[in-house]
Amino acid sequence: MIPQRHGGNLRDIIPLCTRREGEIRDFSVNTHPYGPHPAAAAAARAALEHMDRYPDASSVPLAEAVAAAHGLTLAHVVPGNGAAELIDLLPRALDMHRAVVVSPTFGEYADAVCRGGGRVIELVRPPEAPLPVAALLQCITRERPDAVFLCSPNNPTGERLPDAALHAVLGACAAAGTVLVLDEAFVEYDPLGSRINLVTELTNLVVLRSLTKFFGLAGLRVGYLAAAPALARRVNRVRPPWAVNGPAAAAAVACVGDGEYVQREQRRMAQERQVFAGKLEQTGLTPLPSDANFLLCRLPDGVSADTLYPALAEDGFLIRHCGSFGLGNAYIRLRVHRPEVNELLLERLRKHLATSLHPLATP
Repeated sequence: MIPQRHGGNLRDIIPLCTRREGEIRDFSVNTHPYGPHPAAAAAARAALEHMDRYPDASSVPLAEAVAAAHGLTLAHVVPGNGAAELIDLLPRALDMHRAVVVSPTFGEYADAVCRGGGRVIELVRPPEAPLPVAALLQCITRERPDAVFLCSPNNPTGERLPDAALHAVLGACAAAGTVLVLDEAFVEYDPLGSRINLVTELTNLVVLRSLTKFFGLAGLRVGYLAAAPALARRVNRVRPPWAVNGPAAAAAVACVGDGEYVQREQRRMAQERQVFAGKLEQTGLTPLPSDANFLLCRLPDGVSADTLYPALAEDGFLIRHCGSFGLGNAYIRLRVHRPEVNELLLERLRKHLATSLHPLATP
């Protein structure tokens, strides 16, 4: 089996099952299981009435809404066609010849650097281990890279980057003339919150944000970054015009400052994540602690993701094989879905794990 590059590719399992696309239960993506933010959905629908008009070329209304939501100025903010577009722009914008990535993490960082003609310096850690801060600081000091990419909460492991580690890395980056790119695509799920306000104090920090995940806008493609004005200007120079379409911009403006919604849904998902993790443990999986809406799970000895993936696909469940994260067959990543959908997956997991671990005892 070829490991997935990204989740959410329902076509991956259509040949493996008899279900129609609308009947597939997708645990491979990390979007909010309760759908898009209601006001965002309404704003997008209203904006479709004006689909014959060009959107704002620089997405200024969206940038203004982001700046107001985070206490920034317009000069700090660059909207984009999802955080993925901004990741792709950064190597060109910041002239990245060498960049450090700590794996396992989101694969687009390394891919973007390579597409831009740069070289990736990869540090690898076991998924259960914390960020190797000492090794990372030594690498920054020795290599003096143009950039370091970190993710908090990290994808696929789910843990928040501790404050002490963040400030140590920022200090080393400042001394080496290195930009730290901090991806906060899942930060709304983290009760300790964002570090985005640090961009008002630091000239070597870029913070990436996504409206895809928590606000349920994956199909619209919208995100933004925040950075010191000098860094933001460099990104804007390579950003294409009309990057954010009209419905996406309208949806983002409608939800980006809704702190009440964030607090309510954050609490709900934290409770559901805890319940789901406990039940996964009872099936024999080992879910790692997570501050996001997904769980990286180590499979029991004798169970392979290569066999579990197609077995669940046949039942209409799409999970995230973690081979593309460099984790081989020993791990899967599962979205925290709605409780009733989680229960359906748990039922099938129990069946398939029993078959794998006790084949002679299963009819």
